[in-house]
Amino acid sequence: MTTDDKAGAAGGIRVKTPAGDGKMVEETIPLPPADIIAEMAAEAGELAPATPEPTEPAAPKEVEKLDFCEPEALFKTVPLKHPFMWQGRRIDHVEVRRISGGELRPFADLLASEGADKSDFSALVTGLPAKVIRGMEAGDTMAVWEAAIDFLPQRYRTALGW
Repeated sequence: MTTDDKAGAAGGIRVKTPAGDGKMVEETIPLPPADIIAEMAAEAGELAPATPEPTEPAAPKEVEKLDFCEPEALFKTVPLKHPFMWQGRRIDHVEVRRISGGELRPFADLLASEGADKSDFSALVTGLPAKVIRGMEAGDTMAVWEAAIDFLPQRYRTALGW
């Protein structure tokens, strides 16, 4: 079936349909008057499925606080070559921690967000806001990134090219 816009604008749609003998027959299907079209559109709006109410996000899953046998393997302290003051405290090192299995979802959500970077990820594992990590001296920022990325599961490092 084909349509012709000129015919449609003149009050009908020109179509070609197969006839019984295998040939194509051209005919014009008339359109209803404009007021009927407007009425049909209004009715369709009333009958259209309602937009579902937004649902509240699911409650976070429970994560057990474990007493690891070698807790020192879960943290790394990054000494800063250029300490700074933040919120009235001197920051001369940043402690980086491994993420738990329960934090994989927030991490995946972060990666899916537009514009997320290594500082955003580092914020998840240091407790410092990403903007503070970005504000640190570049060499210190990179040292924190490297420590954070070292703790990232290999699968994610490979996927991110980190």
